[in-house]
Amino acid sequence: MPPDVLIALDGIDKSFSGTQVLKNVSLDLAAGEIHGLIGQNGCGKSTIVKILSGYHVPEAGSCTIRGVPTKFPIANQGLHGLTTIHQELALCGPMTVAENFGIQTGYGSGWLSPISWRREGARLRKLADQVGITLPTTERVDRISPAERAFTAILRALLVAQEAGQDQPIIILDEPTVFLADAERDKLFSVLRRTANAGGALLLVSHRLKEVLQSCDRISVMRDGEIVTTVQSADTDIESLSQAMLDNQIRDFYPTREKQQPGKPVRLRAKNVSGTSLQDLTLELREGEILGVTGLAGMGQDELPYLLIGERDRAARRHLRLMLDGKNIPQPNAGRMARAGVALVPAERARDAIWLRGAAFENLTISDLRLYEGAWWLGGRRARKAAEGLLTRFGVRPPDPRMQLRAFSGGNQQKIVIARLLGGKPLRVLLLHEPTQGVDIGARKQILELLCESASQGVAIAIFSSDHEQIAAMCDRVLVLRDGQITGEISASDVSEEAIARMAQGHQS
Repeated sequence: MPPDVLIALDGIDKSFSGTQVLKNVSLDLAAGEIHGLIGQNGCGKSTIVKILSGYHVPEAGSCTIRGVPTKFPIANQGLHGLTTIHQELALCGPMTVAENFGIQTGYGSGWLSPISWRREGARLRKLADQVGITLPTTERVDRISPAERAFTAILRALLVAQEAGQDQPIIILDEPTVFLADAERDKLFSVLRRTANAGGALLLVSHRLKEVLQSCDRISVMRDGEIVTTVQSADTDIESLSQAMLDNQIRDFYPTREKQQPGKPVRLRAKNVSGTSLQDLTLELREGEILGVTGLAGMGQDELPYLLIGERDRAARRHLRLMLDGKNIPQPNAGRMARAGVALVPAERARDAIWLRGAAFENLTISDLRLYEGAWWLGGRRARKAAEGLLTRFGVRPPDPRMQLRAFSGGNQQKIVIARLLGGKPLRVLLLHEPTQGVDIGARKQILELLCESASQGVAIAIFSSDHEQIAAMCDRVLVLRDGQITGEISASDVSEEAIARMAQGHQS
C-alpha cells in the first residue's frame, strides 16, 4: 500500500435481510486529497459511511488505518484521528460554539477539573486561523449561520485528530453543503482544501456532481452496491459521471416542458407577508404555473413558504392576507391551508415531513385517516393496499408499504412525501422548499417530472430554492428576493441561470 494512504477498505461485503447492498467494495483515502463518492440513492454510499463510522460491521473485507490493520466495528474513531460529519452535523443547538467544540475531547480538562474557557477559546481560534475562518465562539450554535455550523463541526474534527496525536486528520463528510447557499459552499470548500493541503484525507459524499467535480481530486462512482470506477477529476466531466452512475447516458438533466405564458387565473394571492427577513411582500401564483422564488442566502426565500402555509410567526399571520381562487382565507394556519388544498414540502424532510421509524404506509396515510375508514387500525389492509398503489405510481423503490422510512434512500423518502400530498385529495397549491436537496440525479428528474405532470393538471406550484440552475430549467416565472423584498421578476422567455444570478446580485440588466 502506498505510504500516503491514510485509510483503506478492501473487499467489503454487506447485506441486510438477505439483500446484498455492498459487493466487494474497495476504497482508499490518501493524505492531501479530497475524494468524492457519488451514486444514486440506495447505491450503498450511506452504508460505507456507517461502516467507516463504526455503526455497521461488514460480512467480509478488511480495513487499514495509517498502515495498521483495524478490526470491525471501527471503535474509538477519535483515537485514529477519524471523524464523520453527518448532514445533521451532530451539534447541540443551545450550547455555544466553544462548548460544542470541546464536547468530544473533554475540554482539555481532567476528571472533575474546572473548564478553562479562555484556553478553549484560544484552542478554537488557533485551529480556525489554520484553515482561514473566524467563528463567534460565545454564540449559541442554533443562532449562527449554516456555514458557521459546518465550520464548527470541521474544527471539532481537526481537534479530535490533534488530541489523538495525529497531524493528518481523516474526515468523512456526508452531504455537508445540503443547507448552504452558493457563497457559503465556496467558503466551505476553501476550508476543506486547506485541510487537505495540510495533509488531511477527506471523503466527500454528495449528490451535487458539479461541486464534486470542482472540489475533489479523485471521484469514485457507486452503482448497485459496487464501485464501478474511480477517476481523476481532471479526466472526467458531469456527463461521464452521470453515465457511470446510471449505466446509461442522460442527455437532459431536467424534464422537457413547454413553459406557461401569462394569462392563467390567479390561484393564490398573498399580501402583507412579513417575517424575520421579509417586509410586507406581495405575490401571486397562477393556476398550472411553476413559479421560482430565489435569492442569495438570508434574503427571505427560505422563510417565505412557511409564512405562506401559516407555520411561522403567529403575530405576522394577523396581518397576512391570503386569497385562494378569489376567496379570502382568514387567519391562515397549517391545518386550514391543508383543508383548502394548499400543501408544503419542507426542506428538512427528516425533521418536518416524515416519521422515520414508521412504515411507508403509515407515512402515506397518516395525514388523513378518514380516507381509510374501515381500517380501524393503522395496519389496516385498506391503508396498506392504497399505500402500495402510491409507491408504485410514484416510482418508489422498493414499493414495499411495510418497510420503515429510515430504510429508504433520501430520494425515495422525498418521493413518499410528494406521493402523500399529490396522491390524496385534490391539491390546488403545492409549495416546495429545496425539493431535490440530498437527492441523486435519477430521483431528481423523476421528482421534477411529477411536478411538471401536476402543473399540467392545473396545480399551482412554487419552488423556493437557491439552486439557480434548477429554477431556470423548471420555472415559468422567477421572483428574485433581495433584502426581504421582491426586487425583480423574470418572465418565461427571459429565464436563465445567468439572469437569475445577476438579479440576485443586484444587477438589473
